[in-house]
Amino acid sequence: MPKHLRGEYDVPGWTANGIEPWGLQMDPIGADGNLFFKGWFLMMLGFHLYVSGDEKWNQPFDMVRDGENTFTWTHSGIAEHLANQWSKVAEGSQ
Repeated sequence: MPKHLRGEYDVPGWTANGIEPWGLQMDPIGADGNLFFKGWFLMMLGFHLYVSGDEKWNQPFDMVRDGENTFTWTHSGIAEHLANQWSKVAEGSQ
């Protein structure tokens, strides 16, 4: 982060995690923001299934895994969660 932007610019990575209106949310899938990551990750899991035919990621797996901040998801669970998030906003209901 360039020195002149410190404190004036959100650091790269988890898009503005910790700022209003959402606040800090540790689950990268369950978070209200971070939509680009959920979509990208969902595509990667889908590509894995398409190429390999292996349903491995549709079994529960843990993310983050640092004690209290461990979150369990499945491929189809992520898709359902993202679809539910989109259906709650005007942009997703069109």
